[in-house]
Amino acid sequence: MKETRACVLSAEEISRGIFRLRLRMDEPDMPVGPGQFVQIASPSPKAFLRRPISISDWDENTHVLELIIQQKGEGTRALCAMKPGDETGVLWPLGRGYSLPEGAKSLWLAGGGVGVAPLYLCARQARQRGMQVEAFLGFRSAAYAYDIEKLTALGVSLHLISDDGTLGEKGYVHQAVSRALENSRPDALFTCGPPRMLEALQQTVMAQAPGLYAQASLEERMGCGYGVCRVCACKVEHDGRVQTLRACADGPVFPLQEVKWA
Repeated sequence: MKETRACVLSAEEISRGIFRLRLRMDEPDMPVGPGQFVQIASPSPKAFLRRPISISDWDENTHVLELIIQQKGEGTRALCAMKPGDETGVLWPLGRGYSLPEGAKSLWLAGGGVGVAPLYLCARQARQRGMQVEAFLGFRSAAYAYDIEKLTALGVSLHLISDDGTLGEKGYVHQAVSRALENSRPDALFTCGPPRMLEALQQTVMAQAPGLYAQASLEERMGCGYGVCRVCACKVEHDGRVQTLRACADGPVFPLQEVKWA
């Protein structure tokens, strides 16, 4: 973890209310893994706390970091309004990300909404290892979809789902995964999205593929980003014991089957 100055290269709206922020980092040699996140300072004077944003991509050769940001409040609106040449502070890389089991040859990715963002780096690194990758991506509608072309260019097999049927099939991510599990099973499954999606996917996996290596990245409110404030407390059950952990420092990635829902 390190405090780094970052220079804005671009801030582009890529779907309704969702922006891709590209930053050139002053500290180029940081080891970054899929599923990790940053705490980025917003230029808004009303945003006292940094905003936690998942890392969508990191190019260690050009030192360019990509973040997908959904406009929600004053802080994220100010981030999305930054111009090329603007600078900001980034605390990174934070958290424990996804990890593949040894010998894995196939990976399924399941993402919903802004939760699709951290799955791109997972897909890119898995494809570089020669793995087969399928992605189940759910959006509110076609207007909110993003990164479809980028994932297709990697050779990822896509299953597109939308709430209203304007993109792919109408329905929910866990339903598409359920149908796929009737015919095949991956070596690993990584997921990120809203809690209701993750809970439904957890139930699906436990019913149809018990023992599947599956990891989920939790979308929790965070304050500090490194485990001091404990705002992001979550419950995880391991070996029959429920523990209260910190999503930022102990996660945000946890075994899918072990997450407990309120």
